[in-house]
Amino acid sequence: VQNHCDDAALNALVARYLAEKDERGEVIDPFVDGYLYDKYAYYLEVVKGRGNGIFDPWGSITREEAAAMLLRAYQVCDKTAVPTIGDEIFSDMDVVSDWAKDSVETMAAWGIMQGLETGDFAPDMTYTIEQCIITFLRLHQKFSEEKPSDFHPMFSYEQCIAIADANAESGAEIYRLEGPVATLSQTRPAQAAMGATYSFSLYYKDGGIKSVDLGLCSYTGIGRLNTGTEIGDFQFSQDGKTLSCTVELDQPIHTGIGTDSMALAHEAGIYHISIDVETGSAQAVKQ
Repeated sequence: VQNHCDDAALNALVARYLAEKDERGEVIDPFVDGYLYDKYAYYLEVVKGRGNGIFDPWGSITREEAAAMLLRAYQVCDKTAVPTIGDEIFSDMDVVSDWAKDSVETMAAWGIMQGLETGDFAPDMTYTIEQCIITFLRLHQKFSEEKPSDFHPMFSYEQCIAIADANAESGAEIYRLEGPVATLSQTRPAQAAMGATYSFSLYYKDGGIKSVDLGLCSYTGIGRLNTGTEIGDFQFSQDGKTLSCTVELDQPIHTGIGTDSMALAHEAGIYHISIDVETGSAQAVKQ
């Protein structure tokens, strides 16, 4: 659905462009018992809930419900995909719910879901965690192998960079550098406080946003550095595939919280950072 996009960025994009909002601009949760990311899956049209505003986040799902969600998830990535309707290959298709028949037949035809040794699909059988993992991997592999030649990400660069523009307007963005492949944005909290940290994100020209790991860690989190840290000399390589910078640590960085759990992560000094733009990961080498 979106290259170069972590879950936080995708949620932010869904909230900005797809979700229904109240008069304060807050995303309206369609579920009275919603939990964490349920609402984003709803606005992506992958889940619908139990009805009457109930999502039942801790409830189990059936195999036919799983088939329906798997097909919807694929159609989020490829809106041209249509159900593959074939012969009733399972002996118990007569007990599959009408709303799930197309999904069940499609997942079977695509080789994503399989029946039982008895020849039944068992639509009301509980869908296990193991089955969830396996079928999503199969679905991902199918899309990777059959991605349409005219595939376009759900959110364009212009839509993604609009989030950085909003950060700039609010004063949160303090530095931006455009490269051939992506644009770097460095932000800090609007109201700096003790322990406040810089954050770094890449906004990709082919769509997508990804947090950047600078390769230096502390209790404030991977890839984040206190706002007092000297960071500079950002530069993209000519092909845009590598981003480099320098970080000067005036004191050692430790991991953990509390004297008993503190461990030295990085000595004080100047570090050269090399970032793989494709993955957002980095290597830090002390000069």
